[in-house]
Amino acid sequence: MNLETSFVDIELSQLRADAQMRKDEGWRYVQMLCTNTDDGIDLTYSYMKEGQLVNPTVRGVKKGQQVPSVSDLFFAAFVFENEAHDLFDVDITDIVIDFGGNFYALSEKAPMTIISPEKKAAKEKAAKLAAAKAAKAAKAAKEKAEKEAAEGKGE
Repeated sequence: MNLETSFVDIELSQLRADAQMRKDEGWRYVQMLCTNTDDGIDLTYSYMKEGQLVNPTVRGVKKGQQVPSVSDLFFAAFVFENEAHDLFDVDITDIVIDFGGNFYALSEKAPMTIISPEKKAAKEKAAKLAAAKAAKAAKAAKEKAEKEAAEGKGE
């Protein structure tokens, strides 16, 4: 059996409609995967049907942004959604069985969102370099505008 795999980005607002369509078409829910990115948390849902594995992905979910549960459509999703809440601090609403942040006994809240001191330092350095570059470009643009204005008055 060959397995055809595809990934497609969807908007958060499309999540429920996409899950409902897959339920109606007889797809099987496989899993939800969370990935911590610079833009937020990416949520990749996986569905399988007749040798196809489709992975709709919602990118850049921010802290406090509400994500609707699909566990009423695919009961097994409640496990993954509680895990996403506890490990990544994703605010998933209306989970069929909601453990309320107690799915795992954790010593820290949202441990999968914690970055190492080295990575944090690298991100801060990159942000400072980008800010310095933007300030330099703004200064050059201002000086150019002032020079052009001065040249325009001299004519």
